[in-house]
Amino acid sequence: MEEGIRAHIQHLKAYSSIEKLNSPIIDKRYKFVKRGSVKTIYDLSGKWAMDPLYGKKLYKLLHKMYAI
Repeated sequence: MEEGIRAHIQHLKAYSSIEKLNSPIIDKRYKFVKRGSVKTIYDLSGKWAMDPLYGKKLYKLLHKMYAI
């Protein structure tokens, strides 16, 4: 489970940053991601998730969480 979470975070970091990882690569897809190609959560649509509304849905979820 821990390795899966780490791979998940590495994949997100690949999209959002050009900085090197702090630990060995676990995510085998890491090398296929255009590094730093996501600047906002809306940019995750069609990259991280195929759903074209993913960014908007994520924003609504975060908005609800912080409103509590």
